[in-house]
Amino acid sequence: MESYAHIVAVGVADGTYDRKVPEYQITLNAGGASWARSLEGDGELLNFLESGLALRKDLVDAAVRQLHETGHANIPEVEIGENEAPALGLVKTPIDF
Repeated sequence: MESYAHIVAVGVADGTYDRKVPEYQITLNAGGASWARSLEGDGELLNFLESGLALRKDLVDAAVRQLHETGHANIPEVEIGENEAPALGLVKTPIDF
């Protein structure tokens, strides 16, 4: 079964010092399960992709560029274990196939 991450820009949140920060939702589909998490700001997104999911920097850079240009991005072949997901702050979501 195909595994991938899908990132969507969902809005803007109030940050510190009256700054606005982008809000993102990432959904990971792997092994017949779907996991989701909300992230605030590019820094949190980059940290999650690079450190949490251990994705290569070139993949992360391409995905963030696509996200900024179109409001969404896909990253293919993202693998995550059933026990790993909750430790990364991901919540299991229902999926219909």
